Amino acid sequence: MNKYLDRYRETYISHIATYITEGGEEILYFCSELGKQLAIENCSIEDVIAFHQSCLETLTCSSDSFDAQALIKSFDLLTEITVQQTLWLKRETSLKNQAQRMIRDVIEAMPHRIYWKDIKGYYLGCNSAYLRDLGIDSSDVIVGKSSKHTDLQSIHIDADVETESEILSGNLVSHIRERDLVITGDNSLPIKETIRPLINSEQELYGLICCYENLAELKEKEEENKILTNNLSQSQRVESIGRLAGGIAHDYNNMLAVIIGYSQLLERGLKSSELPPKFLGYLQHVLSAADKSKLLTEKLLTFSRKDIIKPEVVELGLHITNTLTTYSSIIDEDIVISIDAASKYWVFADSSHIDQVLLNLIVNARDAMLNTDSSTQKQINIVLRDSQSPHFVSLSIEDNGCGMTEQIKSQIFEPFFTTKKGIGTGLGLATVFTIISQYGGTVSANIEGEVGTEFIIEWPLHKAPPKHHENVSLDETCKQQHHFNNTEKNIVVLEDDKQVRDLLVSVLTTAGFCVFGFESSNLMFHEIAIKGIVVDLLLTDIILSETRNGKQISEQLLALHPRCKVVFVSGYSDDIISKRGIILDNIAHIQKPFSNAELVDIVTSRLLYSV
Repeated sequence: MNKYLDRYRETYISHIATYITEGGEEILYFCSELGKQLAIENCSIEDVIAFHQSCLETLTCSSDSFDAQALIKSFDLLTEITVQQTLWLKRETSLKNQAQRMIRDVIEAMPHRIYWKDIKGYYLGCNSAYLRDLGIDSSDVIVGKSSKHTDLQSIHIDADVETESEILSGNLVSHIRERDLVITGDNSLPIKETIRPLINSEQELYGLICCYENLAELKEKEEENKILTNNLSQSQRVESIGRLAGGIAHDYNNMLAVIIGYSQLLERGLKSSELPPKFLGYLQHVLSAADKSKLLTEKLLTFSRKDIIKPEVVELGLHITNTLTTYSSIIDEDIVISIDAASKYWVFADSSHIDQVLLNLIVNARDAMLNTDSSTQKQINIVLRDSQSPHFVSLSIEDNGCGMTEQIKSQIFEPFFTTKKGIGTGLGLATVFTIISQYGGTVSANIEGEVGTEFIIEWPLHKAPPKHHENVSLDETCKQQHHFNNTEKNIVVLEDDKQVRDLLVSVLTTAGFCVFGFESSNLMFHEIAIKGIVVDLLLTDIILSETRNGKQISEQLLALHPRCKVVFVSGYSDDIISKRGIILDNIAHIQKPFSNAELVDIVTSRLLYSV
């Protein structure tokens, strides 16, 4: 039993005896007050009940003059009053403690500096933010003392004592102003200060509360928010341009497929005619321009795709040389680019990643030379050489631009860090660092003085060069298809672009297949059913101008013709296709624009696979 209960034992037994014989509300009041006192002394309910039972046993054994029923009835009433009062006060105390803890936690979590004082100007409490400005660790140092207290002379407290006195005297309702707060010595910080009176439920003034915020920190956060907002806006613009580039590349690929396809058909016809050779030369110029345009759309798709990696073995020097020809629009005419790649270095990487690395570093070099002396030749030197590390190739990209400081150098690969205020996203070099690290390489910057920067990339070498694939003409491809009679194979072409559809039909018909072209899936299924066509292969665009995509349509056709094979055609990048739930891994597909030979080869290979 709780030791605090023993002190009330004799008094409590005496009051019970009096209540049984004489009654009286003062006895009930005593029990109520006793219940409060036991709650204050943190006695448990179990201890209170045990205390009552012990007193009852003592009273029963000590006297035979009380009626047993009257004794138990009176005792139960007094016990209930005591216990209920104890429970009520415990709940009230618990709720008050919870409310106080919540208020303390809220005040502590606030970034504002907060302190509060009583009616005499003595500290009642404060939060940690205020303690940090005072340079002390605990509120115990100031609680119970005023700003003028001798114990606080070693602590510099720049409180507005005059205004606080006006608040505590009731002459001022509230006070809000901006001022410089002196914290230590001559150091000060700009603050916005609010002082208000504390009023209790009886509308009596019992103290004040002061809250102030650091305007320097607030301004710094506002600047950070502006930078983050600008970076987000830049990223969104880049993403929007990427989506636009993907859409343009898709439409352009359709046109290129038509140009290349019909030009190759025309080339085939000219070779067998007696026209002057110069006409064939003209056509070859058209095909050459189309091939260069094909590279351009590949760069647009590279810019628009979302990191779907397709690594392959690439000869780094040749790839860089070819890529630079497509970036002529971003390289100013007064900038000279030299490439030193005497040896061949093979790497295993996604070619679009190589392009992103090269593009970001060239743009960075170009921007570094914008404000250089006009009399100085602007130069970007790209050098491929053996690395000092085994199994690596060293790629160096050097410019003679404005250079950078050591401090800037230490931050250049951080996301959103940029020295191009208002025009840079801070993502270019961060992207370079991420891509190179992804392949197990390293990238570093070398600076000498205030002019010029050299970026050095160590890229892992691949053990063997890629297999050589010779370009095969349509005639040669057709000659190789002697495994079966093409005319016995029915090919259904589903393409909503008429020019592309007519080209596909023409090329496959020329190759000897029996071809049926359709604009929509509804018309295709209707004609197949009416004419009883047995479909050997479906050649379909993946993204069509109808509710279903090519994969969904192919699944419906396969249910009717289980032996049918499928080849997909698309001019979109893989990430746009994947967003529609279509993954191209291990699926026969051909990317626009393509050569006629490539088309016939993939169709024939797919049909051969089914035999």
